[in-house]
Amino acid sequence: MDLIPWSKAVLAVLAALVLFDARDPAWVGAAQQAKATSVILTSTHRTGSLPVSSRALLGEQILSVELSSITNPLKVPFQISADLAVHAANDSARPRRVHVSSISPYPPDHGGTFEMTTAPVVRELKTSGVDLDSTSSELVLELRPLHAGGSLTSVQVTVGNLQWRDEEPAPRRE
Repeated sequence: MDLIPWSKAVLAVLAALVLFDARDPAWVGAAQQAKATSVILTSTHRTGSLPVSSRALLGEQILSVELSSITNPLKVPFQISADLAVHAANDSARPRRVHVSSISPYPPDHGGTFEMTTAPVVRELKTSGVDLDSTSSELVLELRPLHAGGSLTSVQVTVGNLQWRDEEPAPRRE
Protein backbone atom coordinates (compact mmCIF):
# COMPACT_ATOMS: atom_id res chain seq x y z
CA MET A 1 0.00 0.00 0.00
CA ASP A 2 1.48 3.34 -1.07
CA LEU A 3 1.24 6.29 1.23
CA ILE A 4 0.21 9.66 -0.12
CA PRO A 5 2.95 12.32 0.23
CA TRP A 6 1.41 14.22 3.16
CA SER A 7 0.96 11.03 5.19
CA LYS A 8 4.67 10.30 4.77
CA ALA A 9 5.41 13.72 6.22
CA VAL A 10 3.07 13.07 9.15
CA LEU A 11 4.78 9.76 9.86
CA ALA A 12 8.20 11.43 9.69
CA VAL A 13 7.11 14.07 12.22
CA LEU A 14 5.70 11.42 14.54
CA ALA A 15 8.92 9.44 14.31
CA ALA A 16 10.92 12.58 15.15
CA LEU A 17 8.72 13.22 18.17
CA VAL A 18 9.50 9.78 19.50
CA LEU A 19 13.22 10.45 19.20
CA PHE A 20 13.15 13.77 21.11
CA ASP A 21 13.06 13.96 24.87
CA ALA A 22 10.09 16.20 25.67
CA ARG A 23 11.87 17.45 28.81
CA ASP A 24 14.72 18.90 26.75
CA PRO A 25 14.64 22.72 27.25
CA ALA A 26 15.02 23.35 23.51
CA TRP A 27 12.03 21.14 22.78
CA VAL A 28 9.96 22.83 25.50
CA GLY A 29 10.84 26.23 24.03
CA ALA A 30 9.74 25.14 20.57
CA ALA A 31 6.48 23.83 21.98
CA GLN A 32 5.82 27.14 23.72
CA GLN A 33 6.35 29.07 20.50
CA ALA A 34 3.72 26.89 18.85
CA LYS A 35 1.13 27.87 21.47
CA ALA A 36 -1.77 30.09 20.55
CA THR A 37 -1.37 33.85 20.27
CA SER A 38 -5.00 34.46 21.19
CA VAL A 39 -7.56 32.79 23.39
CA ILE A 40 -11.37 32.80 23.46
CA LEU A 41 -13.06 32.84 26.86
CA THR A 42 -16.72 31.86 27.25
CA SER A 43 -19.11 30.70 29.97
CA THR A 44 -18.17 27.09 29.18
CA HIS A 45 -14.45 27.75 28.67
CA ARG A 46 -13.63 30.35 31.31
CA THR A 47 -9.86 29.94 31.44
CA GLY A 48 -7.13 30.10 28.85
CA SER A 49 -3.46 30.96 28.72
CA LEU A 50 -0.95 32.72 26.52
CA PRO A 51 2.81 32.03 26.62
CA VAL A 52 5.13 34.60 28.21
CA SER A 53 8.82 34.52 27.38
CA SER A 54 11.19 34.91 30.31
CA ARG A 55 13.10 37.46 28.25
CA ALA A 56 10.02 39.67 27.94
CA LEU A 57 9.13 39.16 31.58
CA LEU A 58 12.60 40.12 32.80
CA GLY A 59 13.13 42.96 30.37
CA GLU A 60 9.81 44.74 30.13
CA GLN A 61 7.53 46.07 32.83
CA ILE A 62 4.25 46.99 31.15
CA LEU A 63 2.02 44.32 29.61
CA SER A 64 -0.71 45.35 27.20
CA VAL A 65 -3.57 42.88 26.81
CA GLU A 66 -5.91 43.35 23.88
CA LEU A 67 -9.55 42.35 24.17
CA SER A 68 -9.98 42.22 20.41
CA SER A 69 -13.59 41.05 20.37
CA ILE A 70 -16.40 40.95 22.92
CA THR A 71 -19.82 39.42 22.35
CA ASN A 72 -22.05 40.46 25.24
CA PRO A 73 -25.58 41.24 24.01
CA LEU A 74 -26.96 41.52 27.55
CA LYS A 75 -24.10 43.86 28.59
CA VAL A 76 -23.35 41.70 31.62
CA PRO A 77 -20.47 43.20 33.65
CA PHE A 78 -17.50 40.85 33.86
CA GLN A 79 -13.83 40.79 34.68
CA ILE A 80 -10.84 38.86 33.43
CA SER A 81 -8.36 37.87 36.10
CA ALA A 82 -4.75 37.72 34.89
CA ASP A 83 -2.28 35.51 36.77
CA LEU A 84 1.29 34.65 35.91
CA ALA A 85 1.93 30.89 36.12
CA VAL A 86 5.61 30.00 36.42
CA HIS A 87 6.73 26.44 35.68
CA ALA A 88 10.16 25.43 37.03
CA ALA A 89 12.30 23.73 34.39
CA ASN A 90 12.80 20.41 36.21
CA ASP A 91 9.70 20.41 38.40
CA SER A 92 6.50 18.60 37.49
CA ALA A 93 4.61 20.11 40.43
CA ARG A 94 1.85 22.61 39.89
CA PRO A 95 3.11 25.95 38.63
CA ARG A 96 3.45 28.87 40.98
CA ARG A 97 0.66 31.37 40.26
CA VAL A 98 0.87 35.04 41.12
CA HIS A 99 -1.97 37.49 40.50
CA VAL A 100 -0.98 40.31 38.15
CA SER A 101 -4.18 42.28 37.65
CA SER A 102 -7.82 42.17 36.58
CA ILE A 103 -9.48 43.69 33.53
CA SER A 104 -13.07 44.90 33.51
CA PRO A 105 -14.07 46.68 30.29
CA TYR A 106 -16.67 49.41 30.34
CA PRO A 107 -18.99 49.39 28.54
CA PRO A 108 -18.93 45.61 28.95
CA ASP A 109 -19.47 44.94 25.25
CA HIS A 110 -16.55 47.07 23.97
CA GLY A 111 -13.06 45.70 23.53
CA GLY A 112 -9.86 47.62 23.94
CA THR A 113 -6.29 47.42 25.13
CA PHE A 114 -5.59 47.25 28.85
CA GLU A 115 -2.23 47.75 30.50
CA MET A 116 -0.85 46.23 33.67
CA THR A 117 2.51 46.44 35.35
CA THR A 118 4.44 43.24 35.96
CA ALA A 119 7.32 44.71 37.98
CA PRO A 120 5.82 43.86 41.42
CA VAL A 121 5.16 40.27 40.33
CA VAL A 122 8.69 39.85 38.98
CA ARG A 123 10.11 41.34 42.20
CA GLU A 124 7.99 38.95 44.31
CA LEU A 125 9.14 35.94 42.30
CA LYS A 126 12.80 36.96 42.43
CA THR A 127 12.75 37.57 46.20
CA SER A 128 11.18 34.14 46.74
CA GLY A 129 14.09 32.53 44.89
CA VAL A 130 12.48 31.79 41.51
CA ASP A 131 15.04 31.83 38.69
CA LEU A 132 12.99 33.31 35.85
CA ASP A 133 15.73 32.48 33.33
CA SER A 134 15.19 28.74 33.84
CA THR A 135 11.41 28.68 33.93
CA SER A 136 8.59 28.77 31.45
CA SER A 137 5.70 31.12 32.10
CA GLU A 138 2.23 31.80 30.84
CA LEU A 139 -0.43 34.38 31.48
CA VAL A 140 -3.50 32.55 32.77
CA LEU A 141 -6.72 34.41 32.01
CA GLU A 142 -10.01 33.64 33.72
CA LEU A 143 -13.42 35.07 32.81
CA ARG A 144 -15.46 35.87 35.94
CA PRO A 145 -18.73 37.66 36.67
CA LEU A 146 -18.09 41.08 38.16
CA HIS A 147 -20.75 40.54 40.84
CA ALA A 148 -21.31 37.39 42.90
CA GLY A 149 -23.96 35.19 41.33
CA GLY A 150 -23.72 36.93 37.95
CA SER A 151 -24.30 34.87 34.82
CA LEU A 152 -21.91 34.82 31.88
CA THR A 153 -23.99 32.65 29.53
CA SER A 154 -23.97 35.14 26.66
CA VAL A 155 -20.40 36.45 27.07
CA GLN A 156 -17.55 35.61 24.70
CA VAL A 157 -14.23 37.44 24.80
CA THR A 158 -11.28 37.08 22.42
CA VAL A 159 -7.98 38.05 24.01
CA GLY A 160 -5.39 38.89 21.36
CA ASN A 161 -1.62 39.14 21.40
CA LEU A 162 0.28 40.31 24.43
CA GLN A 163 2.50 43.37 23.91
CA TRP A 164 5.37 44.28 26.21
CA ARG A 165 7.13 47.60 26.72
CA ASP A 166 9.40 49.33 29.21
CA GLU A 167 7.75 51.40 31.86
CA GLU A 168 7.95 55.00 30.81
CA PRO A 169 8.67 57.64 33.41
CA ALA A 170 5.82 60.00 34.23
CA PRO A 171 5.86 63.19 32.13
CA ARG A 172 7.64 66.08 33.75
CA ARG A 173 5.57 69.01 34.86
CA GLU A 174 7.22 72.37 34.52
